[in-house]
Amino acid sequence: MSRSDKELGMAMPISRRDFINGVGATMAGSLLPGTVLANDTASPAAQDAKGYYPPTLTGLRGDHLGSFEVAHARARNHASWPSPSVLDEYYDLVVVGAGISGLSAAHRYAELAGTDARILILDNHDDFGGHAKRNEFHYRGQTRLAWGGAINLEYPHYSKQVLKFLTGLGLDIPRLAESFDFGFSAPGKNLDSMLYLDKATFGEEARIRGFRMWANDPGKSWLAVTDKLPMPAVDRDSLKRFLTTQEDLLTGMNEAQRLHYLRKTSYLEFITTRGGVTPTAARVFQQAPHGLWGAGIDALDVVNCLETGLPGYHAIGALPAELAGESDERFAMFPDGNASVTRMLVRAMVPGAAPGNSMDDIVSASFDYARLDQSGQSVRIRLNATAVQTRNVSLAGNRPGVAVDYVRDGKACRINAGQCILACNNNIVPHLVPDLPEEQTLALQYAQKVPIMVSNVLLADGKAVEQARFGSAHSPGRLHAETWNVSGFGMAPGSRDFDPAEPALIQFYGGIGTPEAGPVARDQYKAARRKLLGMSFEDLEREVRDHLAGLLADSDFDPARDIKALTVNRWPHGYAYEYISLHDPDWPAGQAPHEIGRRTHGRIAIANSDAGAYAYLDSAVEQGLRAVDELIKL
Repeated sequence: MSRSDKELGMAMPISRRDFINGVGATMAGSLLPGTVLANDTASPAAQDAKGYYPPTLTGLRGDHLGSFEVAHARARNHASWPSPSVLDEYYDLVVVGAGISGLSAAHRYAELAGTDARILILDNHDDFGGHAKRNEFHYRGQTRLAWGGAINLEYPHYSKQVLKFLTGLGLDIPRLAESFDFGFSAPGKNLDSMLYLDKATFGEEARIRGFRMWANDPGKSWLAVTDKLPMPAVDRDSLKRFLTTQEDLLTGMNEAQRLHYLRKTSYLEFITTRGGVTPTAARVFQQAPHGLWGAGIDALDVVNCLETGLPGYHAIGALPAELAGESDERFAMFPDGNASVTRMLVRAMVPGAAPGNSMDDIVSASFDYARLDQSGQSVRIRLNATAVQTRNVSLAGNRPGVAVDYVRDGKACRINAGQCILACNNNIVPHLVPDLPEEQTLALQYAQKVPIMVSNVLLADGKAVEQARFGSAHSPGRLHAETWNVSGFGMAPGSRDFDPAEPALIQFYGGIGTPEAGPVARDQYKAARRKLLGMSFEDLEREVRDHLAGLLADSDFDPARDIKALTVNRWPHGYAYEYISLHDPDWPAGQAPHEIGRRTHGRIAIANSDAGAYAYLDSAVEQGLRAVDELIKL
């Protein structure tokens, strides 16, 4: 029996923002006494207004109201703004995109060009940071932080160039890695992890405790819960046989054949045709890769899924040499994810934007957004400003330069600059630079961003969480596949112990499942984007409330009473596309779409993690630095 809207508390007056089919309709929301003080109706051009502080906004965030409409009009309807106001401003560099890549590029350019250089950073969102979004909650004297997008610093994989850049900002990553504990459901803790199966997907609701999605031995973790799965015995038995087999399911193949099979076969096909897992049983694995890939096991090859943490290494015999070897999976993180990295970048470039000077004080630093776009300073950051066209032009005195048009608060403006870096979504670049060569345009359009959702729910306290012993959950049938108790993150780089008497913060995370779109990841991403843009905030809120009610059913949790704030970070254009060998070819060196797409066009360079075909912070930084190096040489 499904829970009613009344039971879920859908009528409760929390702060909210509603979207219908990608077109926003702001709904006024009142706040209960003592609840989160947040305002989600800020004017799109109000960054200089008193009290402007986007991190505390609740409701629908990520690609929020006012951030995407102009870009959609440009890309979908070929809208144009033929008579922009030419501003009496000139910059040595204009950067389009205030995410990690754009901010890194601006910082590098300022270092190389000196204090006389003038830099303008434009961004279509109401906050800087791109996907490195900070969600900040204040309730009854307590502060809780969470990330709304980009999370980790996978520093063992970073290049010397990136490590040097981050160290120069004052980031001591190894020390940061020692200062937090994200394992509330780890062995020895009072909280637990679970596998949550919903009735709509599996025919019966089940909460199976002790399941760890990313265990050292994934086969053992899945085997421990198999007998409790709500499915016919024939399906459970097929899963147990696969998880316990010592047979080499690729017997008869040489190393080259094994590598080809593992790269060119979906994990779903592998476990069903060779592993004997029934399609019904295979559904428990479908969303396991969503956190990293945003696609299901039907659209990812065997290697992708094994590296994600799904079982199977035990059943493929000797690994091809190319796949063997240990991988260093250590990482570090701030309480607000990678948002603190962007905050360090902004503070370094805009004096007076925030107090402090170290990694230790960046989390608690309060930013003065009115200081970000002041005349006379070397670096300016202009929010709520969507670029719509960038052209190579001849400026006064026949100097080569760039004209950048943007729309802000419904008005089109033009900025002249010496050079420009487009640190934005690859797919929009051809619409901003219409005279690109056809080969480059097609290359930029090849990739499909991976849609993701990150939803954070503030509870009045953690009593129900303690009763349910809830630490984390994997929910293969729900919109968000992963859920974590992140209550221990406050206003310091380290973490704090979970206290059930204090406000609790629960995070929902995942890609958007669209297996009906077919077994090609790029098609699933397109369909997921349409699905996500078609959901209203009410739809998303209802899903989160119902999901949380299911997770905490073994407690006295009352969603109508206990939920005090909800922030849904919606990213239809989320992670950068990473090539999937199941469907993407092996291109010759220098001929992959991301390599062709990032070619400098006159005095316009292209950055962003898209340009590295790698959805991680180090790629965003590297591409920003590369773009600057290319322009400096001109």
